[in-house]
Amino acid sequence: MPQNGVPRYSTLYRRDEIELIINSAKQGESLALMGVAGVGKSNIVNFLRDIEVNAPHVEQDVARLHFPIVDATQWQGTFNSLWVLMLDALNGATASLPTVSPNPELLSVAEDQRIFRLLQARLDYVCQELEQQVMFVLDDFDRVFEKARLDELERLSVLRSAGNRGYLSYLVITKQLPHVLGRDKNLEQNCKFYDLFRHNVYALEPYTRTDALQMLAHLNQKTGNVLSEEQLEHIYHLAGGHAGLLKVVFFIKQKAPATELKAIQLAANPDIKQECQRIFSNLHRQEQQVALRVTLGTHRPEDSATIGQLARRGLLVRSGGAIYWFCPLMANYLKTFEG
Repeated sequence: MPQNGVPRYSTLYRRDEIELIINSAKQGESLALMGVAGVGKSNIVNFLRDIEVNAPHVEQDVARLHFPIVDATQWQGTFNSLWVLMLDALNGATASLPTVSPNPELLSVAEDQRIFRLLQARLDYVCQELEQQVMFVLDDFDRVFEKARLDELERLSVLRSAGNRGYLSYLVITKQLPHVLGRDKNLEQNCKFYDLFRHNVYALEPYTRTDALQMLAHLNQKTGNVLSEEQLEHIYHLAGGHAGLLKVVFFIKQKAPATELKAIQLAANPDIKQECQRIFSNLHRQEQQVALRVTLGTHRPEDSATIGQLARRGLLVRSGGAIYWFCPLMANYLKTFEG
């Protein structure tokens, strides 16, 4: 970063969420973050990926914390492939720590068992011998909950229960509620892995105004400071705190700084429509139906619980008896929705 430049993250960046994650990791407690597509989940992952670099942004000691990042979009449908992803992530996150040679007996074990046991051995050494704390970040874990067998998911719990309580935890990141994704397996009743975070499932809301403007100022600096603070503020007004929409609108404006941006016109832009469709398509079916009724002003008393759920996710805002979308772009997109 250039001297006197605008950093990507402010000292207040997602303060509540980052503190929650760090406190949970220190206590060996797992949690899940659920957020619609483009809301900024990947930025939290990137923050944790470079936690030592970003340490000045947090008030706590993170020297013993390690956050192996597992990109579950790379999962190949077998749990051996997940063990490979986890082992590679763990080795990368703990590369500065001492290593030990694996047990030679593992060479004769079947591959799926060998990778899992290598993962378990490395975790046992890092957690129990070196007394370090590990929180696996299971990013984009939706498909795993949908497709994996229950007994395979349970092995994630086994890694923790095998002497690593208090040292090993998980941060599960999804677009939809985990128990809904795993409904076919009755995840709520039958899964010990789900039990690790069932009481700690949090909705990831759009950025606050401070975080949104920080992101826009950082983008603006990288592209030559073409836009004024007033123009950046207007972009935030149009896109709210949705990271994906903020980026799209910023680059539209950056290409034509003199053009006045209006929500009703932008909502017809293909890139804007695509981003809004991503948000809508990752809502649950009932949420989609209620969202459309709210947009058209035809919502019913029985929609109250779902409206409250959308409000907790930061997508709907209640004020003075009125209910409206978190940003004009999403509202205008849904007014012409034809899905």
